[in-house]
Amino acid sequence: MTNAGWTFETLLTNGWYAPEPSDDPCTFRFTYYRSEISIHTVTGRGDTRAEAIADAVRRANLWLNDHPGYAPRQPWITRRGSVDNPR
Repeated sequence: MTNAGWTFETLLTNGWYAPEPSDDPCTFRFTYYRSEISIHTVTGRGDTRAEAIADAVRRANLWLNDHPGYAPRQPWITRRGSVDNPR
């Protein structure tokens, strides 16, 4: 099993892309690409855009648990270090 707690930011820096906002603010599509090929898309839904994004991230984590070969390889990095070690 992979880390089921990847954040939106970590997913964005490891192959997941968020398209332009949809006409429906309560739906959010999140697609994983590898070598410019679409591998998988999840659709999050909620009462607000933030809830739809959170649902899409949850669905992406569920998919990653079943497909560990696509799990993020690098943590989200800031200029000063990783989120877990901000030195």
